[in-house]
Amino acid sequence: RVGLSTYTLSIIFILAILVALLARPLSRSDLDLRRLAAIADASDDAMINKTIDGVILSWNGAAERMYGYSASEVVGRGMSILAPAEHPDEIAGLLERVSSGEVVRVETERVRRDGTRLNVALTISPIRDETGRVVGASTTARDITERREAERRLERLARLLVDAQTIAGLGSWESDVQDGSSTWSDQVYKIFGVDRERFVSGDASVFRELLHPDD
Repeated sequence: RVGLSTYTLSIIFILAILVALLARPLSRSDLDLRRLAAIADASDDAMINKTIDGVILSWNGAAERMYGYSASEVVGRGMSILAPAEHPDEIAGLLERVSSGEVVRVETERVRRDGTRLNVALTISPIRDETGRVVGASTTARDITERREAERRLERLARLLVDAQTIAGLGSWESDVQDGSSTWSDQVYKIFGVDRERFVSGDASVFRELLHPDD
């Protein structure tokens, strides 16, 4: 008969233990952990856990898609890889606030793996140990790049409208039908010769003074 070496028997023993562990019924805590992991991985928001010093501990699928790094590339590295060059200390500053127990919500800019930039809305929450001491931080990040670009386009159009009205000698105003308040453009004040301090938004009596008696 052929005997088995000690090495082979050790391998068989280890495999037997692994099979037994995999085959055992999952405990409630195991199921909860797997459920939470599945939720995090299916989320459209990037979810990143890190030490209070900024070392990445976990990185979900949305973070991979958002930033371009796989989990294997970033786990164990510092969050500073995502910081813009002109703001190298921003992440450390945010983590310092979290270390005191604060939940930080901020909109900022981050850098992808390919060097392109994106605008993100971050919620950074403290992770505490069983004694209540803050030992890490959990970050949820949402890509708001399209929203910010739309806001910038609206701001640009608003500036163009102001310039066009100034050149043409025209003005505009907005009225809220619910509360009766009004907002005038700068050019309207110039046309009517009304001082900003005199005209109180929503005060219709001031506007009536500017009307011709026959109107």
